[in-house]
Amino acid sequence: MGVISGKGGAVNGQSVVRKWNIAYKSDLAAYASSNTGGIMSQLAGNTDWNGGFQAYGDTPLVLPGDALSFVGSMEGTKGASGTAIVDQVEISVDLEGAKPVEYNVNFSGNGVLSQGAAVASDASLTIPGSSIGCKVATGTVVASPVWTDLADIRNWKLTLTAANKEYASSSSAGGKKRVKGNVDAAFSFSMYGDDLSLLPQPNSIAAYRFYVSPTTYWEVLWGIVGDEGDITADIEGGELVGATINGKFRAITLVTAAATRGSIKKPGGSTWYPW
Repeated sequence: MGVISGKGGAVNGQSVVRKWNIAYKSDLAAYASSNTGGIMSQLAGNTDWNGGFQAYGDTPLVLPGDALSFVGSMEGTKGASGTAIVDQVEISVDLEGAKPVEYNVNFSGNGVLSQGAAVASDASLTIPGSSIGCKVATGTVVASPVWTDLADIRNWKLTLTAANKEYASSSSAGGKKRVKGNVDAAFSFSMYGDDLSLLPQPNSIAAYRFYVSPTTYWEVLWGIVGDEGDITADIEGGELVGATINGKFRAITLVTAAATRGSIKKPGGSTWYPW
């Protein structure tokens, strides 16, 4: 073996990737018996693997519960590959740091991991989108929400997850496999403010738009706030006062007294939920 850096790495089918990683393990089976002399011994266990990749962009090609044929190359020709299922996607925007819009994809194995040959490259000319001009807007709980931009947003995150279920059986060839579980969505945003009464309050329900450019956004109908955190008045340090709002997706909400199914839409307007 030699030593290389990760500068030539890539993930198949993905552009503007910052990093990828995997972990490969065996769930060793421990035992002690009359012939081990008072010490634990081990048998080979079911193998399992998981990983993730981080990239610049606002809409991953795969979302929670989707199948993923992963090929992660370290330098273009060698690395690891396998069939996986997506567990979580997090889209984040850092307005205060003026960072590029980015996302993380985390996945778990749904079959055997192969190590060795792994061909992947990125020939795209994609320019990452800037967080400058992004924002968060809230909408009223009506059929056609009236939207209001929240002031002084510092950053936001939208996290989509799937509680995928793992199993091992006589058909899984000594490895762990998985099937799609229930999907969930959560959001958070940090903001500055001089009046706590104007913050979104716990248990409040609203529509939300999380902007990935000045004109495009992820739309969540509906979100319910769980908590207001990080409210601090730093007298000695004289730091700016602000808060972090955390909320979850609400699938069914009363809209003008009628139970109405919510939705999650991707930038550009296509619907992710309901499917």
